[in-house]
Amino acid sequence: MLASAVMIQPESQRAMDELAFTYYGAYTILSPGVNIIEKAIPNLGTSVQPALEDLSNQLAMNTDTVSTYGSQQGSPYRNQMQVVADMDVSTRLSGASLNLFYSSWNRLLREMVRRVIQSTRSDMAITEFFLRCMSRGIPESFIRTLDLDRTRAVRSIGNGSYANRLVALRELQAISGSFDEVGRKNLTRDIVSTRVGHDLADRYAPQIEEARPTVDNKIAFFENQQLREGVPVPVEGNEIHGAHLQIHVPELMLIIEELNEGAADPIVALPALQAFYQHISETTQFLAQDPAQEGAVGEANQALQYAEEMINNTSKKVQKIQREQQMAEAQAAEAPAEGQPEGQPEPNPSAQKLEEHQMKMQMARQKAELEMELTQAKFRQEQAMRDAENVMKMRDINQE
Repeated sequence: MLASAVMIQPESQRAMDELAFTYYGAYTILSPGVNIIEKAIPNLGTSVQPALEDLSNQLAMNTDTVSTYGSQQGSPYRNQMQVVADMDVSTRLSGASLNLFYSSWNRLLREMVRRVIQSTRSDMAITEFFLRCMSRGIPESFIRTLDLDRTRAVRSIGNGSYANRLVALRELQAISGSFDEVGRKNLTRDIVSTRVGHDLADRYAPQIEEARPTVDNKIAFFENQQLREGVPVPVEGNEIHGAHLQIHVPELMLIIEELNEGAADPIVALPALQAFYQHISETTQFLAQDPAQEGAVGEANQALQYAEEMINNTSKKVQKIQREQQMAEAQAAEAPAEGQPEGQPEPNPSAQKLEEHQMKMQMARQKAELEMELTQAKFRQEQAMRDAENVMKMRDINQE
């Protein structure tokens, strides 16, 4: 800074004490006994500019509007979460700026509400507003009793930043498994509205305040009738698999309970068990791709284990019944007089063992495929949670 200053040398201590500047228009007069030391004009680009840049950098590093980590630093190879973190840094507003904005925004909205509820003159806009509220079930008398002191603006997700909104919704999506059905649907609607806007969000995710039955419930009831008869029913990918499991699993457990109590014929119930086992296994594979349905998938897997044991036990009972029937038929054929042809031959044990082995291999293959789907879904869920934690850690580092 010394190189950029004007050098003044007093001739005595008295001149130093009486040093003064007198201004007359465009002229400046120095007090007597002072000499100005002539020197070259300083180059501000080499003397002052570096100091100003250093001060600017220090200010940027110690405020919450810009972070030390940005898109211009770090490795050029970045994953999706790092890109989102850079967007968060570049679009983030300071806390003071947000508070200043919402303070003015609250006053504006409060004044608008006051004019609406306290207006006595006829106004077409206010009349239309009351009519639209009435069509949604909110009477005019209720609106005119609103408390102005409690009227305030609700902060949006992300505080007006598109990048912050995406990061917040991704973090919520990682923990959406703990939400109820309405909460998960609202989160899906918020994600869709972020991408396409609130005006078009109803086309993809309509707003639902309470759980409502779907047409898949009725389809699942009809499928139960087919599966009860042992007819295989294919599983489509666009079905609401959670709703189907809520209908199929209780019916499967009912068949198992009837077999345990001896109220069902094993020969008739075995095809139904196999059909239910195959259909529920395929439905569970589709549902396992959704981390939020982990609880429903666990219940379905438990029911499949019971069904697998019951299929093995029922198969053995059916084979025993068939052998007894064949032996009875053979004894009835030997009863006629001599010279009559002998009865039917005894069943082939090798064919029965082969059939039983094939059935067990098919069930083992379906079980392995289901376990693989569950492992992959669990890995994807853990990966999403780790990515969300990394983003939160990077945001904490940026704020520090």
